[in-house]
Amino acid sequence: MKKDELTTEAAIVGNTVLADVAKCSRCNTNAASEEHTCPYAEEINNDSESLCDCCDACRHECCMDI
Repeated sequence: MKKDELTTEAAIVGNTVLADVAKCSRCNTNAASEEHTCPYAEEINNDSESLCDCCDACRHECCMDI
């Protein structure tokens, strides 16, 4: 796999991909966290079933918006 073919962040040494890291679905910048219920969706939409994988920074922003 070449560096420009990656769809996720990866640790690359030479031409070897060490580990793929999925990106946050909200900001697409930071590494995604483990799937969890969205605090914003729970509070605003009363949705405690939908999961998201947003990073800690985005999760904090959601909590601050509430």
